[in-house]
Amino acid sequence: MRNWLFPYSRVLLLITLLITSTAGAQQIDIHGPVGSVAFGFNIIVLPNGNILVTDPSAMVSGMTLAGAVYLYAPDGSLISTLVGGATGDSVGASVGRARITVLTNGNFVVPTPYWSGNGSSAGAVTFGDANTGWGVGSTVTVGAGNSLVGSQANDMVGYDGVTALSDGNYVVASSFWSNGGTTGVGAVTWASGNGGASGAVSIFNSLTGSAPNDHVGNGGATALSNGHYVVASGSWNNNTGAATWVSGGGPTSDTVSALNSLTGSNANDYAAGTVTVLKNGNYVVGSSTWNGGAGAATWCNGSNGQPIGAISASNSLVGTAATDAISSDGVIALTNGNYLVASEYWNNSIGAVTWGNGGGGTVGAVTAHPSIIGTAAGDGVGYGAIVALTNGNYAVGSASFSGGRGAVTWGNGATGTNLTVSSSNSLVGSATSDFVGYEVIALTNGNYVSSASAWNGNKGEVTWSNGTNGNPKGTISAGNSLVGGTAGDYIGYTVTALTNGNYVTYSSSWNGGVGAVTWGNGSTGTVGTVAAGNSLIGSTTSDFVGTDVVALSNGNYVAGSFGWDNGVATDAGAFTWGNGKLGTKGVVSTSNSVYGQLINDGVSNFGMKAFANGTCAVLSASWNDDGTFQGGAVTLVRGNTPYPGPINAKNSVLGKAVSGGSNLTFDYNAASDLLVVGRRSEAIVTLFRADELSRGDFESH
Repeated sequence: MRNWLFPYSRVLLLITLLITSTAGAQQIDIHGPVGSVAFGFNIIVLPNGNILVTDPSAMVSGMTLAGAVYLYAPDGSLISTLVGGATGDSVGASVGRARITVLTNGNFVVPTPYWSGNGSSAGAVTFGDANTGWGVGSTVTVGAGNSLVGSQANDMVGYDGVTALSDGNYVVASSFWSNGGTTGVGAVTWASGNGGASGAVSIFNSLTGSAPNDHVGNGGATALSNGHYVVASGSWNNNTGAATWVSGGGPTSDTVSALNSLTGSNANDYAAGTVTVLKNGNYVVGSSTWNGGAGAATWCNGSNGQPIGAISASNSLVGTAATDAISSDGVIALTNGNYLVASEYWNNSIGAVTWGNGGGGTVGAVTAHPSIIGTAAGDGVGYGAIVALTNGNYAVGSASFSGGRGAVTWGNGATGTNLTVSSSNSLVGSATSDFVGYEVIALTNGNYVSSASAWNGNKGEVTWSNGTNGNPKGTISAGNSLVGGTAGDYIGYTVTALTNGNYVTYSSSWNGGVGAVTWGNGSTGTVGTVAAGNSLIGSTTSDFVGTDVVALSNGNYVAGSFGWDNGVATDAGAFTWGNGKLGTKGVVSTSNSVYGQLINDGVSNFGMKAFANGTCAVLSASWNDDGTFQGGAVTLVRGNTPYPGPINAKNSVLGKAVSGGSNLTFDYNAASDLLVVGRRSEAIVTLFRADELSRGDFESH
């Protein structure tokens, strides 16, 4: 194969490494090769520190949208390149559930559903070695010799995703694959995590369907902790549906049937709508439309996939009425290996959350097993936030309970809890439309908090609860909760659990739009009214402090406020480091935050992402202080505090394309403290280190 970049190899594929050393920052700009269109569309830092850069729109040898994926070393040198071989292949694109997948052994897989080597959208999935890519110094074209491929048009191999198995191998789901003239049969194919798979998908190397439109794998594949996997195929056999356990030890050649799968009982059961893996390695299959809508949840052994055959009351938890829709709100894995089945429509929408035995399953009707249920039709218990606590117990939020008063109910994860929700056994609202239980957040110490921003005329509330007994119970008030003081404060609109067991609630609407971010004690709870004395707040009614909060891995947090006004510079935006042990209080200002300097800089307006070692990155897509309208910036925050001051080249990667800020992408390598930013509007990828950030420590102040 002719290397299309060969004429440029003496200048490293026209990749220019521009290294600039500022006081506290080192930046390397990698310019995309000839043909780049959206170089940096996606950035993935691999566990070994090497960097994947995608450009699904790249032109290759005159072919538009052929696409390319590049593997770089941490110093910016190119290792290897994968490209499409035809117009429209779009190598590196995200299509359906197809995404570049990093395997548990550190290698990676690139799906290309639009690959057309064997017909339009035949599809291909290509393995990549984390150290060498597709061969050091080489440019490789996707093909049957190096990829798993479809054999005819519209097979779209890889469209339904690549699933990384726990042993380092992977499986590829292709529900549109056709077996010759039998269309839409579907296939799921195993591949080695050390070398991948090549050649055409076939009945000899895959789990497949047998009839048109079986679409095997259209629910994807789910990895089990023991290296095996489960394939969900809701359309199999005229929409009867099936969940098939498959050994992950190597390739398989089999056809989905009632002899090797858990299946629905009738057409249109759509069995296997969900597959939930339990902490002990077993799994539960949810089939909410089974038997005319009665619904079912079936426990299965993760070592052998039993039971197999048709779903029934003898092997599953089932509904008894056509509208029960058991498992319609999901199956929740508890941390002790047991599980919950949530069914808001059970018994005329009274609703139920039923405990299941993770070691052997729970079968029969809901009424035969420990369940938290509603009192009256419309309570809809099961609709809302249901969370597994770290101590093995659970909490059930029922926002519709009692005409919308709402409730939060604690449950025993070892035996299940059997009760009817009431104010004597639950935390409840006092008025209709309080919607208590709309959100429940598990804390890392086993406790939990619930919130309802609509409580008491939209004042809002956040209530801490003990994870061993669910206390406090009864009606929410300022005596047992953190609450807003004015209608429209919306306290509890969002709550973030910190990694040290504490929590933070934030409402940008507090006090007419001043905004507040309030820390909460995860061991005892925090009660009272949100105020300037206990929160990080704004100074004007258009600051909207607290538009976002991200928890850092070291227990601290960062609060974003993209509407914050820097004097006359309205909506300049800011983000502020928060102390995770005590909370950070006071007014957002230039002395405690990283901030914008011009009108509509909107610092932090495109979100924040936390990484290892206490680091996060903040994307400010509208930032334009550098003379480029909305060029954007990605700011590195690491250590115990971001260094207060304006966004600049010392702490951020600055975009240089007009309105290009919204196209910035990024990832981070904790081992080398390297921020990687894709500037696709400029066809540049930047490697960035800010060596002098975070020398201060606000925890001591």
